[in-house]
Amino acid sequence: MNAALYREVGDTYRWHNRRVWTEEEWAAYALSPDTRTLLGMLDGETLGYAELVRLPEKVVELRLFGLRPVFLGRGLGAPS
Repeated sequence: MNAALYREVGDTYRWHNRRVWTEEEWAAYALSPDTRTLLGMLDGETLGYAELVRLPEKVVELRLFGLRPVFLGRGLGAPS
């Protein structure tokens, strides 16, 4: 899941660093107890995702965040 979303979402934002990762590297990263993947959902469809990574000293980093291209420009982040 993380690899597919990284490629789809990341094309818009020019994310390229992880494109060379193997399936094993993706699995190790995604299954790490320090990594959390959050999905944005609307009517059962994935809008985009975010990755949170726990760092030393009780710090959490928002490592990645983005929408799938099909959902860009639809005002999904606008206040109601």
